[in-house]
Amino acid sequence: MSKRLSVLLVLALLASSLWLVQVSYRSRMLNHAIFQAEQQALRLDAERELLEAERRAQATPMRVQQLAREKLSMQPASPSHTLYIELPAGIERWPASQGPQLGERLAAERSALVASGTGSPEAAR
Repeated sequence: MSKRLSVLLVLALLASSLWLVQVSYRSRMLNHAIFQAEQQALRLDAERELLEAERRAQATPMRVQQLAREKLSMQPASPSHTLYIELPAGIERWPASQGPQLGERLAAERSALVASGTGSPEAAR
C-alpha cells in the first residue's frame, strides 16, 4: 500500500508542479500586458498633449486671419467692400438695440387693434 501511496503522491506532486508553472507563466504574461498597456497610455497621453498644443497654435487669431486671407480669399471689411441690401416692401426695420422683443410686442398690439376693429393694418403702422 505504501508503494501505491508513494506513486499517487509523486503523481500529485507532478500535477501540482505543472499547474504552478502554468500559473506563474500566465502571471508573467499578464504583468507584461499591464506594462505594455501602461507604456501605451503614456505614449497616448504625450501625443494628446502635443495635439492640444498644435490645436491651440492653429486657433490663434493671427493664424485664423492668415488662413481666411490665403484659402478663402477674405479681406477686412471696408466701406469700398460693403454691400448694402435693401429690405423688400412690407418688411419693417427695427433698431438693433431694441431687439426682436419690441417687434413681437408691437406686432401683437397691431393684431389686437385690427381684431377689435378700432384700426386698420395700414393705420396700425
